Amino acid sequence: MPFYSKLASTFSTIKKSAIAENFFILGSIQSINLLLPLVLTPYLIRILGLLNFGKITFSLAVINIFGLIIDYGFNLTGTKEIALNKNNKEALGKIVSGILTTKFFLMLLTFLLLNIGLLTPFLSENKPLFLFSFIICIGQAMNPGWIFQGMEKMRLFALVNVVFKISYMIFIFVFIHDPKDFLYVNALFGLSILFTGIVSIILLHTKFKIHFYRVSFSEVLSNLKKSFYYFISGFFVNISGYAGSAILGIFTNYRIVGLYGIIEKILQLVRQVLIIYSQVLYPAACRKAHESVQAYTIFMKRAFTPFFIFFFLVCSGIFIFAPQIAWYFNKSDIPALTNGIRIILLAALCTSLNIPAYQSLLAYNFSKSYTFVLITTSVISVLLNLFLASHFGLFGSIINLLVTEFIMMAGLHAILQFYHSRHALFQFKWLGNEN
Repeated sequence: MPFYSKLASTFSTIKKSAIAENFFILGSIQSINLLLPLVLTPYLIRILGLLNFGKITFSLAVINIFGLIIDYGFNLTGTKEIALNKNNKEALGKIVSGILTTKFFLMLLTFLLLNIGLLTPFLSENKPLFLFSFIICIGQAMNPGWIFQGMEKMRLFALVNVVFKISYMIFIFVFIHDPKDFLYVNALFGLSILFTGIVSIILLHTKFKIHFYRVSFSEVLSNLKKSFYYFISGFFVNISGYAGSAILGIFTNYRIVGLYGIIEKILQLVRQVLIIYSQVLYPAACRKAHESVQAYTIFMKRAFTPFFIFFFLVCSGIFIFAPQIAWYFNKSDIPALTNGIRIILLAALCTSLNIPAYQSLLAYNFSKSYTFVLITTSVISVLLNLFLASHFGLFGSIINLLVTEFIMMAGLHAILQFYHSRHALFQFKWLGNEN
C-alpha cells in the first residue's frame, strides 16, 4: 500500500476512535486555558513591570516544586487505578478517598517546609508573596483531574476548569491595576484552582455517585509507598524546569527571570497540547498493554503518528511567526525573545517524541527504568544549568531546556529499546536484556 494510503487509513482510524474524540473535545474546551497567558502576560508586564513579573515567576517556580510533592505521582498511579476500576463504584470511592487524604497530609508538609524556607533572607524579603501563592498548593491538594482522566470523563472537569480560569482572568483585570498588586496575582490563580477542585469533587459525588470513605494512617502510608517511584521520577523531571527560574534569580536578576518567564509561558502553551494528548491517551494505553504487546504496539503507532504530524505543523507555524509573538508579549528585547521561542520549540518537539516510550514504560510498570532515566536527566540538567546560567545568563538557561529534552527523549527510547526489547515499539535484534 502506498505511503499516502497508509497515512489516510491511519487518520481515518483515529478519527473514529475515543482517543480522537476525547482529545478534540478536551482540546476545544481547554483552548481557553491556552489563551489566558496570551491575554494576561502582556497585561501583567505592562501594569506590574518586568521586575515584578520576574518576582511572580520566581515565587511560582518555588510553589510549583511544592506542588510536585503534593501530587506525589498520583496523576499517574491514581489515573491507572481509576481506569482499571472505572465500573466499580465502591473501589473508585476507596481509591479517591485514599489519595485525596494522602495529598492533604502532603500539603501540610509543604506548608511547614515553606515556613522554614521563609526564615532565610533570600526568601523572606518576599514573604507575603509566597504566603499568598501557597493557595495554589491548597488547590493542588484538592485537584481531582486525575480521577476524571481515569474515568475518561475529562469533558466535565475541563468545563469546570475553564469557568474558573475565566473568572481568574476577569479578577486580574478588576483587581490588578498597580505595580504593588503583584502580591495578589498568584493568589487569584490559586483560588481558581481551589474552587475548580471543590466543585469537581462535589460533581464526583452527585453526578457519578462516588462516595467517600474514612482513610486510616496505614492506607496513607501504603499510597505513599505505591507511588514512590512515580513521585521520584516526576519530581526530578519537573524540578529541572522549575529550577530554571530559581537559578537565573540567583545568578542574574528578576528582570532576566521575567524574560525567561515569558519564554516559559510560551513553552507551557505549546506543551499544553502534549499534556491534553497524554491525558486522553494514557487510560487506553494501559488497557491495551494488558491485552498484549502486539495490540499495544499497533495502538500506539496508529495513535501517535497523526498527532506528531499535527504537532509538528503547529510548531512550524509558531517558529515562522516568532518575532511577531515576541513583540506581542514585550515590545523590547525582541531578538532575545525570538531566539528563545525558536529554541524552545525544538525542545517541545523532543518532548512530543518522548510520549510513546514514556507511556510504554508506565503502562508495562517498568517504573525503575524510567525513574533512572528521568533522575539522571534531571541531575544533568540542573548541574548544566548552573554552569550555563552563570556564564551565559538567559541564553544559557534556554539552551539547557533543549539539551534536557533531547537527553530525555534519547534516554527513554534507548532504555525501552535495549533493556525491554520485547516491549519495544520497534523490534530490532538488540543484545539487551528484558526485565
